[in-house]
Amino acid sequence: MSNLKLETQKDTIQYLKLTINRAGNISLYGDISIIYVPVQGSPIEIGLSKGIGVYTTINKRNIAVRLNTSGKKLTSGKLKVQYMSNDENKKPVVLCEGELDIK
Repeated sequence: MSNLKLETQKDTIQYLKLTINRAGNISLYGDISIIYVPVQGSPIEIGLSKGIGVYTTINKRNIAVRLNTSGKKLTSGKLKVQYMSNDENKKPVVLCEGELDIK
């Protein structure tokens, strides 16, 4: 996972943009979960995108996930991002993860 970037549109709508990189001879398929960790307080999930595929025909996939910030712009803390397998018959496996400090 690379190129994590927080973008703001219309002053309060925020997106996390990122790239999932793939190597090898298998496709990846899973869900992206984004957790906001404030400087003070409890972590909360503010983004979820299901069914993201990165197939063998491409080496990377650029993704933008709209964040549910209840109309408040994130200005501090950090975002923890995980791309996890989503096979209903198996326990989810973290395929890759990343963090972005918000300043």
